[in-house]
Amino acid sequence: MKRLFVTLICCCCLVSTTLAMKPLVNYAVFNSPTDGPYVETYFMIPGSEVDFVRKDNGQMQAAVEVTLLFKQAEEIKTFDKYVLMSEEVASPQEKMQLTLVDLKRMSMPNGTYDLEVVFKDMNNTENTATYVDQVIVNVPSNQIVVSDIVLLEDYEETKEETVYSKSGFDLLPDVLHYFPRGRDRLAFYAEIYQTDAVLGTEEAYLSTFSVRKKGDERYIKKLHQFKKQKAAPVNVILGEFNIEALPSGNFEVVIEVRNKKNEVLVRQSTPFFCNRPKEELDIEAIKKLDVTETFVADLTGEKLVNHVGSLHPIASKRAKQYIQNLKVSRNETMMRQFVYNFWMERNSADPEQDFEDYQTVVASVDNMYGSKINEGYETDRGRVYLQYGPPNDLRNSNSEPGAYPYEIWQYYDIPGNQGLMTFVFYNPNFADNDFELIHSDVRGELQNPRWRFLVHNSTQLQNNGLDIDGQNVKKGYGSRIDDF
Repeated sequence: MKRLFVTLICCCCLVSTTLAMKPLVNYAVFNSPTDGPYVETYFMIPGSEVDFVRKDNGQMQAAVEVTLLFKQAEEIKTFDKYVLMSEEVASPQEKMQLTLVDLKRMSMPNGTYDLEVVFKDMNNTENTATYVDQVIVNVPSNQIVVSDIVLLEDYEETKEETVYSKSGFDLLPDVLHYFPRGRDRLAFYAEIYQTDAVLGTEEAYLSTFSVRKKGDERYIKKLHQFKKQKAAPVNVILGEFNIEALPSGNFEVVIEVRNKKNEVLVRQSTPFFCNRPKEELDIEAIKKLDVTETFVADLTGEKLVNHVGSLHPIASKRAKQYIQNLKVSRNETMMRQFVYNFWMERNSADPEQDFEDYQTVVASVDNMYGSKINEGYETDRGRVYLQYGPPNDLRNSNSEPGAYPYEIWQYYDIPGNQGLMTFVFYNPNFADNDFELIHSDVRGELQNPRWRFLVHNSTQLQNNGLDIDGQNVKKGYGSRIDDF
């Protein structure tokens, strides 16, 4: 399976002036005892990234042409080309909540293939995207094989056969492999092949499934199950865990097939990422840490202060308060202890690596959003970037008549919120790089329904059609905001 999972902390170029389609793609290799190996390919396209057109019935609908190619040495081995239609919606607001999803199954002999998927918006042919990857299909006929493990958004017993039906269930694949706070159900599906040929027909064996910290061979307590099965051409594994207690970090679901001697015959795994900031902070325990031989030992002065301050956007509520106290007291020992504890809680196996990765992002944020007065993480855009990750879509306007420079950031999924989330920043000073957050529909963020009034010169808008609440702009003046 394509090892695609999302970490909120990552670097990317944010400058964007056009709406670009960015489909998410994942795939898994399975086997049919009668027809041989096949590849399932999963697609997900946010509705905000494609154009919807009004139909004769008054409803709006999007259409994306998908071209799916499997190649070897530039020779096309198999392909499919079709148009993926969205559900019909009544308004532009509804399309923002919509996601186009699809699943394709294609027979594929053992071998290594170049996968290429081309997406084209049929209502805006300049809006295209291409995904490429390498797919290895390897299902030997003389040994036990475990298929790729598919994480699931949801599943239910099949009532009517669809493309999502398999083994008596309708399975909705999870393309992201990302679990924010509040998403506590981890469901998964896999198949085990040819145990009868290797162990003997109906011979008993044990399949185990567990959750483990990435790079750790030990399974996590309470996240370990087993199932006694009888050897057959195909055995199904459909299970789920409650991962509410997992902290932030990289984990993996592991499936093992064991014989009567409890020997591992074959193992398969797939990764996922949890984003679960801890709300508790044991200050007394932090003060007792000995960090003299750790990666924080040499941090001093302003560099140390900035390291502590840069953690504020991703810290828990109580940790944010402690960070403010540390920046006032400037006690270097306590600051080093805090930084070390912060990253140990997230990656006890290699906290220094997470620390260095984050500092790379902080440096990038400072380069993009820092000003003469503030570090990048101290600015509104820098804080939002570090806290929520890079936006899925960014629009900026630096020369709209009658308007201050502004940016609109959109996110498809923010923990604790529903649907498309928006941040609006503007720069009333023109001269510097410090854009101010003036509105967001994310819970806990600043909300101002009259933000359009701030973005545009009020005198201009009074003459050109802004209503008294500052929420609507007449078409033809300043309407780029509502297009965004």
